[in-house]
Amino acid sequence: MLLRQCFGINDSNNDHEDENTLNCNVYHLARRLRRTKPNISIFEFLPNELILNLFEYLYCDDIIYAFNNLNYRFQLLLYTYEYYHLNFDQIIMKSKFNLIENLPLNIQHVKSLTLSNNVYSSTNIEQCLLKYPIELFYIRLQSLSFIPRDTDQLLYLILLLPNFQQLKYLLISQKLCTNPSDNIIKQIRDIILFEIKTLKYFTWDNESSFFTRMNEAMPIEKSTIEYYEFRRMNIDEFEWLNFHTIDMKSIHIYAAFFYSYSYQQQQAFETLTCMKIDEFREPMNFQNLFKFLSFLIRLKQLEIKGLYCEENMYTDGNRWENFIQEYLPQLKILKFFFTRWD
Repeated sequence: MLLRQCFGINDSNNDHEDENTLNCNVYHLARRLRRTKPNISIFEFLPNELILNLFEYLYCDDIIYAFNNLNYRFQLLLYTYEYYHLNFDQIIMKSKFNLIENLPLNIQHVKSLTLSNNVYSSTNIEQCLLKYPIELFYIRLQSLSFIPRDTDQLLYLILLLPNFQQLKYLLISQKLCTNPSDNIIKQIRDIILFEIKTLKYFTWDNESSFFTRMNEAMPIEKSTIEYYEFRRMNIDEFEWLNFHTIDMKSIHIYAAFFYSYSYQQQQAFETLTCMKIDEFREPMNFQNLFKFLSFLIRLKQLEIKGLYCEENMYTDGNRWENFIQEYLPQLKILKFFFTRWD
């Protein structure tokens, strides 16, 4: 009787009527079950290869926050994905940081690491290294960026760099009240340029000069770095860096100082194909600029900006065209922006 009531079947002496009523109720029950079936988004039909490609554009906390505990398939992807970008500078929400802590993240699956003392972040460098000891990253880490708290923390991290076995990209950003001493800068430079043989990309985002006591370097010391970015640099330092680099392909200088220009380079820059200068900080003679550029014979891309321009020749398109045809025959992209003062 109870079973019949559950299906909404009334007592009847007519067996044929009972059978029809039963079939009708089962039919409606089946329809209700189909309607309550969980919805599956179109995103879940994407192949794993495409989803993993999407992960490349997201930080680790974003991936875990979006896909953790959705279903078995995505959970398996989270545990097996091997190219996480772990950026502690961007983890503002405490809930995201807790997600990473609760997920048994395999450090061997972290490809990129950013350490920071950002006051708006939920953690800092010291806390990160307590949770994830730096030696766990030595084997597979390929990209490292850090914003140290002070000179002591900067030097501590620098001294560990030769232990990384696959490090290709290094960014150091520092905003300190006091600049490191010349001896510390030289120690930092020697380690970065000459002791990390796997390094290909280096960014020094720091107002302190990277090239103090540069003439003390041995001539045989050569760097394997191919792509450089510096906050500031003068041309003498540029020459020195080229001499001590095996295959420099690109350099990006945010502030170039040409006031101490005394060009001594007798050989062309054989490997440099891209140069970007965001700003000249001092006036420069137009002829000296062209003399300098004439040695960059392999350039394919040149971007140059100047805040001071007292000579019309800077914006003379015909002179640029003739110069490029004679000295920079491989140049494909030229962008120049000058503020002209009459």
